[in-house]
Amino acid sequence: MRIEVTTNSAMTRLMAYDSACKQRILFPDYEFDTCNSVFGTDYFMIGYSMNGKKNFQWFAGVVTEDPAELQEFKDVVAEKQGQRKALLYTGVSLEHAKKVANWLQKELGKKAALIYYTSKLEKNVYALENDFTG
Repeated sequence: MRIEVTTNSAMTRLMAYDSACKQRILFPDYEFDTCNSVFGTDYFMIGYSMNGKKNFQWFAGVVTEDPAELQEFKDVVAEKQGQRKALLYTGVSLEHAKKVANWLQKELGKKAALIYYTSKLEKNVYALENDFTG
């Protein structure tokens, strides 16, 4: 897959960096030995695992509202996330993040992992199920 050089692709990379910073805030003692990532022009997904290829903590984000890109993003999340325990979704804005996190939960089903959401400029992380601030 070829990643286009666009404003969206630049924002995607900034959000990916921010998610790595939030990973260290949310799980300060978490030491990972494996990192797995997928990048598209308008989305990213990065997972960290401390025991090889099991129990990844996943971080994902998307900056588009294009249905085809959203479907591609959802397929990547479904493939990588599976039944894992947590997914932190980062959006361009907090409103956008909650909207896409709700959509992902609906698409992936209730049996999916716990879904949290945040945005690039947000310092807090929110649990989708009850809007708990972390």
